[in-house]
Amino acid sequence: MIKLSPEAQLWITINAILITVIIILVIRLIKRRSPRPSYHPVRIPPKWVSIFDQLLRSEGPSRAITRTFIMILEDLSGRIGLSLKESLTSREALKIISSRLPREVEHCLSKLYNIYEPIRFGGKDVEVHNVEEFRKTLTILESRIRDLGGEA
Repeated sequence: MIKLSPEAQLWITINAILITVIIILVIRLIKRRSPRPSYHPVRIPPKWVSIFDQLLRSEGPSRAITRTFIMILEDLSGRIGLSLKESLTSREALKIISSRLPREVEHCLSKLYNIYEPIRFGGKDVEVHNVEEFRKTLTILESRIRDLGGEA
């Protein structure tokens, strides 16, 4: 058995403590620098579908779809802590927001955008199946976010 002097034992203990502290600091630095999804539970108003229905009755299908989609983007960006620039297009804002949310939510947002875009930017008349698909996808979106831990 090796006998160490008290001074050697002290230096070994100090070195072990320093190595532990350095390892902890390096791990924290790596965690801080590594990209990770920044999904936080999103609290959505339970009224996305009902607001859409109200707008549909009062303003017509094209205004209902465009206003609801923009409201969804603004609401989601605010609730996940994003501060989006006013100069961003709806597509750019959608990409940024979607990157912070799970894939099933991203899929719903993409479907909503595919209905929104030709109506908003193409001046296309709204067909009945588009309104039904928008409402159905909006309902799915709300339930997916609720399942992820957001309150509705």
